[in-house]
Amino acid sequence: MNPSSTSVSASIDAEQRKLTVRWPSGLSHTFHYVWLRHNARCPDGMPNDTAVKIDLLPDDPESLVVESFEIKNDTLEIRWADGQIETTHNLPTLLGSAYDSATRRQRKPTPVLWHAGNTGEIPSYLFSDLNNPEPSYRLPCLFETLVLPDSRTYR
Repeated sequence: MNPSSTSVSASIDAEQRKLTVRWPSGLSHTFHYVWLRHNARCPDGMPNDTAVKIDLLPDDPESLVVESFEIKNDTLEIRWADGQIETTHNLPTLLGSAYDSATRRQRKPTPVLWHAGNTGEIPSYLFSDLNNPEPSYRLPCLFETLVLPDSRTYR
């Protein structure tokens, strides 16, 4: 799903300290203020030359209050009442980051159990061979033998 900013809406529940985003599909996801502030991926959240995210949370997370927000150009822009920072959230990224229990359950991978016949196919190597410069002793690339459940092989 690629949400269009014109068909996405949002509302604030100030008492519960949450922002709810409603998507064109009819789904809605709720994001807590602390999560929104901490997970911001905007230039103000990385204002140094190391590109290391700085902590955007105040000492008292209870003091986080959304002053205003706007959805434009597939981005949720939030202005915080403490005046320290404005955060932005890409809508497709926000949709993919929803953390309610139903969404997390959908994203959880289904385990694939191996049957006993697979154990003979698992390659094993001596540790001493790892440092051998001879090409014949080099370990095959993992991706040469990786087969996903839908039978696609990645090389």
